[in-house]
Amino acid sequence: MDPAAGSSVSSPPSRVGQSGDVVLLQTDSACCWLSRMSVCVDGAPVSHGDPCWQPLVAAGKVDADKVPYMVLTPAARALLGPLGARLLDLGAIVDLDSGKWTEAIWAENAGTGNHLGEASSASAVAVGYSPSPIHGGTSALRVGYWLAPGSGKHRIYDGWRADARGLFERWGGVARLREVLRGG
Repeated sequence: MDPAAGSSVSSPPSRVGQSGDVVLLQTDSACCWLSRMSVCVDGAPVSHGDPCWQPLVAAGKVDADKVPYMVLTPAARALLGPLGARLLDLGAIVDLDSGKWTEAIWAENAGTGNHLGEASSASAVAVGYSPSPIHGGTSALRVGYWLAPGSGKHRIYDGWRADARGLFERWGGVARLREVLRGG
């Protein structure tokens, strides 16, 4: 996959595998999945009441209240790794019902479990959810996650959001993600 090239031709998705009840799909230049959203505040300056809060994320010092990031489980990493995905790759998170979306970066790894559908408090706010790690996010199966394997630069850099936006929009954006994940 060449994430920089984007896609002008829509190819049908293929199934990569499954993490819990979430199916990961691969298209021409990206991977995506439909899930819920749990809120992660790791990296934020304060815990926001989360007893599992940690001051750093896998990518280092990344403020969950400012940076929209996604969290990947060990099972998802095992499925996406062979496709070229790595920490700090670029992506997007979309509420498929409202169409609200944000650029995102893969900045955190879940240590255990197969729950796939966790993102930073900044991501939650951007797509219209509460940023609370206790009561925020959504339990509804309506959040689309999109990741471009191999797109990151191994660090968070100035302009990463514009790069993620460009990749996602060239791929087909919200409309294509809805089509891939919901069939229309």
